[in-house]
Amino acid sequence: MDIPIGIKRFRPICIIINAEEIILFRSEQKKMYFFRVICISPSLWPALNRL
Repeated sequence: MDIPIGIKRFRPICIIINAEEIILFRSEQKKMYFFRVICISPSLWPALNRL
């Protein structure tokens, strides 16, 4: 899977922490969007890979 390094690196955090908490810790808007989508619906991974 060709995923951004930031998402791959923080993926375990997405599983443990709620999306709202991740949004508080991440300041970059794009990262906040990716984290929120992954936490809410992991089935969207194929769509993220295309970005």
